[in-house]
Amino acid sequence: MDSAYVPRNPMLHGHFSYGYGWRIFEAPGKQVIYHTGWWHGFRHIYLRDIKDDITIVLLSYLSNGSLLKLDDLFNATGMPIVRKSAYKGNGDTSDD
Repeated sequence: MDSAYVPRNPMLHGHFSYGYGWRIFEAPGKQVIYHTGWWHGFRHIYLRDIKDDITIVLLSYLSNGSLLKLDDLFNATGMPIVRKSAYKGNGDTSDD
């Protein structure tokens, strides 16, 4: 299973990559494995903080919007924000 969590393409915004079926966020001392999805009015997100052994699964009936705009949840759990628009091209956080 560990090989699924190895980045297989160049990092985007200094933090984001893709493994075998999983999206990967990396920062110093952090690795979060995640995936999102939707189907006709349903949305979900799976997040797993490898270092701190925290897993969060959210299921929703959102027809619009994103489950990635949950900065308060990320801050409360200590997980980094796994939303590409939260970072500039060099990997620094943006004002978004």
